[in-house]
Amino acid sequence: SATPPPPPAGWEWPRKGDEIEVDEDGLSTVCRRATVTAVMADGWFQAVARSPSDEAVCHWFTWREEGTDWRRAAPSPLATSAPPSAPRGRLCGNTHERVGGAFGCILPAGHAG
Repeated sequence: SATPPPPPAGWEWPRKGDEIEVDEDGLSTVCRRATVTAVMADGWFQAVARSPSDEAVCHWFTWREEGTDWRRAAPSPLATSAPPSAPRGRLCGNTHERVGGAFGCILPAGHAG
């Protein structure tokens, strides 16, 4: 497949691990959450959704399909449910890959999971 043209100024690339919503039926009536699993240097990115039978369904997109074939997911209410003044304490040593490096797991040290 061809390399897409560069996106407009100010457009933000999805990052590996980001949640998006994928148009499953081409009519925007059935959208399914998917997780970005790869972002390629040529402008394509992959997202994996789960079918109703729990099968992994891979999709490839570019910035040009945003708003038609995919859209950015609203943040999960659980992601913002902790009060800003919650004590941080010692964090787990597990890390999660992110653009520009890794950050530590946000769960307390010694958690089971």
